[in-house]
Amino acid sequence: MSYKVKELARLSGVTERTLRWYDKIGLLKPAFYSDAGYRNYEKKQLFDLQQILFFREMDFSLETILKIMKVDSYERLNTLNLHRIALQKRLDRTKQLIKTLDKTCLELKGEHIMMNDQEMYEGFKEWSKGKGEESFYLGEYNEEKCSKDEMIFLKSAKINRCKRSKEWWQQYEKGYSTLFKALVECIENKKSIESDDVQELIKEHYTMTLKFHNCTKEVYLAMSRLYLNKQEYRAQIESFSKKLALYMSRAMKVFASKNLH
Repeated sequence: MSYKVKELARLSGVTERTLRWYDKIGLLKPAFYSDAGYRNYEKKQLFDLQQILFFREMDFSLETILKIMKVDSYERLNTLNLHRIALQKRLDRTKQLIKTLDKTCLELKGEHIMMNDQEMYEGFKEWSKGKGEESFYLGEYNEEKCSKDEMIFLKSAKINRCKRSKEWWQQYEKGYSTLFKALVECIENKKSIESDDVQELIKEHYTMTLKFHNCTKEVYLAMSRLYLNKQEYRAQIESFSKKLALYMSRAMKVFASKNLH
C-alpha cells in the first residue's frame, strides 16, 4: 500500500509542506513519483519518517538527522535506545510527581495521610535510582565484557570509601545536578569549551570525581569518553540537554590536556 502526501500527512500528523521540504533536502524521499508527478510513500518511508520524528523529539537538528539517517541501522538503533532510556526516566519521574501531587492535595483538603517530610519531595530528583546509596549509578559492569575505558575507570576507584549517609548522597547528587545545569547554560550562551567559565565548572567536576577515584589524566580522559559511549552515563547527562554529553566530554579533554599529567 502506498500513501500520497496528503494521506501521509493525515496519518502522521506532519504537514504536507514539511513532507515536501523533507523530500527537497533529501531527508525523506518518496518511494516513487506517479506519472502525474505525485509523491508516493510506502512502508519503508513510513518507518523512516517515524524515526525522523523520534529524532526531532530529541531536539536534533535536521542537519544532524540527515547524517544519522545515512548510517547503518545499528547506529540508529543505539541512538533510539538512548532516547528510550531518557523517556523512561522522564516517565518514572512524572509518575512519582503525580503521586506526590495527589498526596499534597489530600493534605490540603484536610485528609491527613501522614505524609512525612521525605515524601513531600519525592519525584523532584533528577537522577534515576541506582544500586546501593548512589542514585547516579553508572551501570552494571561485567569485567569480561568491559571496554578499555571502563576497565581504566573501574581500576581507579578508591577501595577504602567510608560509608555515607543518605543525606550526604542527596547533597552530592544535588551538586552534580547544579553543575550540569550550569554547563547547559554555557551551551545556551554559546560559550567555548576552552572559556574560563566552562573550565572552572569542569575543574569542579574533576574535584568531585576525586572523592571516589584516583583521577589521573588517563582516568579522566577515559571518563570523558564514557560520557559519550556508555548508555547509562549518556542518558542521565542528556536528560539535562541533548548537547551536554558531547560538550562536556570535549571540555573534559581540554581540562585534562592543560592540567593533568
